[in-house]
Parts: sequence; C-alpha cells; structure tokens
Amino acid sequence: NLKPWLVEPAKGEPVTAVAIGTASVGGLLELIKAGAAHSQEDGIAEAVYTRALNLGGTDVRMRAELAAELYRGGGVEMLVQSMDAHMPDRRRVFFALFFVSQLLIAEEDGTERSLAAEAKERAVRAGYFDRLCAALKAHTTSDVQCTALSAFAQGASGGAFA
Repeated sequence: NLKPWLVEPAKGEPVTAVAIGTASVGGLLELIKAGAAHSQEDGIAEAVYTRALNLGGTDVRMRAELAAELYRGGGVEMLVQSMDAHMPDRRRVFFALFFVSQLLIAEEDGTERSLAAEAKERAVRAGYFDRLCAALKAHTTSDVQCTALSAFAQGASGGAFA
C-alpha cells in the first residue's frame, strides 16, 4: 500500500536518532523517503515521529511555516503509510498511532482552514482510518486499542477537541 516515494537509502553513514532530531524539514522529508519512518531499528522511527511533531520555530508563525513545509512535502501521507511497517509490533504501532494522531491536531486553531484541517484531509486520503481499523483488528491490548479509538476522533473533521 506504499506509494512510490519510498526510495533506496543512499549508502554512507547510518541514520541515527541524533541526525533525525537535528534535521531540517527538507532533510527530514528525505530521511522519511529513504525509509527512516519504516525502520525496525530501535529509536529510528520513533525519532522521525518525534521530529515531525517538534519541528522547532521560535514563534507560532514560524512553527506554522515549518509544519506547512512538512505537509506540502508529503510528510503526513508518508507518516500515515509508515504505520503499516509497525503494525505487527505492539510497542511500535502504539508509538506510530500516538504520534501520527498528535501530528493531526498540532496546528489546530479551531478554523476550517487551519493547517490541522489540511493535515487531516491529507491523512484521510492516505488511508489513515483504514490503518486505525487494522490496528484495532491486530492488537487487543488496551494501550493500542485506546490510542486507535482516540485517533479516530483526532482525525475527524474539526479534530477531537475543536
């Protein structure tokens, strides 16, 4: 179910959580395209999700500009699709569900045209709800079940708390 954006990673230095944590938005998008969000290596996918949620910026406007760059670069779609790689592992799928759902409400301002609304539309088109259903079917533990159920509300139009 992955789109053809996933490319063979360049040979060279291994990707580290530190490199991901300090990457620019453009650099983060390239790391995601190279498969970092699909990584089964401890800490790598988690670092991608964490960085996507914490892009930096010293004020609201700058944070919104960084988020817009991530969204318009396909970051939301790629992160939604990366959830497939973590579905078999309870710990990793919980982390993916939690962070992707938080990404969808990070720029919520209660307006119909907020960046959060754009992120939600992108996520839904990328198969977000299908992946939440898959998580509910694959995992019966309360952490995954509760996070997936909460993520439905966060992905709904207007967000969970708007």
